[in-house]
Amino acid sequence: MVWINEIAEIVHGVVDRYQGAANKNIGDAFVLVWKFDRDLIYTNADGTVELEESNKVSQLCDMSLISFLKIISSTKRSRKMRKYSSHAALNKRMPGYEVVMGFGLHQGWAIEGALGSFYKIDTSYLSKNYNMSMTLEESTKTYESPLLVSGALYDHLTDAAKAECRQIDYILFAGHTEPTALYTVDHDKDHLELESKRPALNKKQQRTARVKARLNRNAFKESIMLGEIDVAILFQTDNDLLEMRKKFPAVFFEMFEDAFKSFTEGNWNRARKQFRQIETIKREPDRPTQVLLEYMAEYNFVAPDDW
Repeated sequence: MVWINEIAEIVHGVVDRYQGAANKNIGDAFVLVWKFDRDLIYTNADGTVELEESNKVSQLCDMSLISFLKIISSTKRSRKMRKYSSHAALNKRMPGYEVVMGFGLHQGWAIEGALGSFYKIDTSYLSKNYNMSMTLEESTKTYESPLLVSGALYDHLTDAAKAECRQIDYILFAGHTEPTALYTVDHDKDHLELESKRPALNKKQQRTARVKARLNRNAFKESIMLGEIDVAILFQTDNDLLEMRKKFPAVFFEMFEDAFKSFTEGNWNRARKQFRQIETIKREPDRPTQVLLEYMAEYNFVAPDDW
């Protein structure tokens, strides 16, 4: 419980900074939400719910994406988390132990309401979109990519944030009639420096710090909503994001994009040759590439007639 609460302190703090809200825990899983203002949402004649194409929508989507990347960097740099890497009992059971998290990020409608009784009530979300976010999180284990983003959210990102994403697959999930595009943001956290030691604060100082953080958060949000700040600029200015992204050469993403195009077009013989060159550029295994090669191998690298 101490372990999960220490992680929660990081997760909730980052999400709050970037305009999200912590909903609840399901064991060691966190439910986190970013809610759009009602004036950004409209309902079509057929009952489907859509988001207005606007800077406010895109900025909020960018913040959700950056939040997860900042959580990854913050847990890696945290002194509290680092102590678990040297915990004798943990390392005896799992040598080289460290805190690893998976993130699924999706966009869509949900019913928000209180579930429970007189004795206990929880705020919960009910919808296929809520379930999809959990499915994406579970799929991070398959692709060995800590962050998976659905096409539904990717479509609302700013162009600057889209440029940081790599599409790695199309998946037809159970219960869905249309395939879902899957994206990730490649990153390497291994070389991040440990955070500086912070001075101990008494209770009064902690309360003051929380008030200041809330004021800064509100000022930050207002600047974003007024168009004075583009959140995606953090990809170019934030030291953690720069450090995590610097090892990936542009040619790696260009080659993968070409190979993925061959894959989606059904030219699997060409795709096989292109994908096999990917890891020589990256200089390490690339699990999304391996997943696609394994899938094509099931069909002897010949796309099905209904592809």
